[in-house]
Formats: sequence, structure tokens, C-alpha cells
Amino acid sequence: LTPLVDGPLDVDAVAALVAAIHETDADASNAILCFVPGAAEVDKLCRAVARDLQGATVVPLHGSLPPRDQRRAFQRPPKDSRKVVVSTNVAETSITIDDVVHVVDTGRAREIRYNAASGVASLSEVRVARAATTQRAGRA
Repeated sequence: LTPLVDGPLDVDAVAALVAAIHETDADASNAILCFVPGAAEVDKLCRAVARDLQGATVVPLHGSLPPRDQRRAFQRPPKDSRKVVVSTNVAETSITIDDVVHVVDTGRAREIRYNAASGVASLSEVRVARAATTQRAGRA
């Protein structure tokens, strides 16, 4: 089994990393893709990045969004606006966003864990496997 994660995701630290990438890459057409464990973290990081990167096009991407909203991840942002896609592992294997050059991987995901003793399944935040991080890096 993949080990559970201790403590909540430091959204401000991830937002600071996104800001550092933005500042060091002068080509705003190079999009950034961030992997976070769940929809709540997607929303939090989207707000933090929008706060820190004025004029950025921040796009959430997770399975519970309607298809119309999910398609925004594939659209080009306005000229001179950096696109930052904040996603759950939905973007890990099934899609390619062609303008992504940078990938920020928090190394976390949510998965269903079944406890055979209690007969109860629960959603747990876990560290992703090395193969998953390689797959995520391949999105750029």
C-alpha cells in the first residue's frame, strides 16, 4: 500500500513555487500544470495563484467539473497571460495539454482505501508512486 500523507498540503508554498517559475520563465505562453490531491486543494491553490500572479489565467481541472469547464484547460490564454492549470490526478494519464511546459507535482493523491476488518471504504490522501510522478512529469 502507498503510505498515507502526514499533514495538510502547504498551498502557499506551492503557490510560491508557481510564482517563482513564472518569474524565471519570460515566455508567458509556457503553461504550468500543478497536481494536487483533491478538488478542495484545487480550489485553494487556484485562489492563491490568482492572488499572487496578477493577470494569470488560472484554470481548475478535476472530475466533478462539468465538461464545459474542463475544456478550458485546453484553451489558449489571452496574449501575455500565463496559464496555470491546477488539477487532480485526472490529468495524470488521460489528457495532454499541449502548451504545458512546467509541471509542479505535490506528490499527493486521494484514493479509496478499503478496511477489510471494518468493511468500510474511505478516501485517503496518499503519496503517489514513483511511476505516477514520472507519468505526471510527462505531461510537459
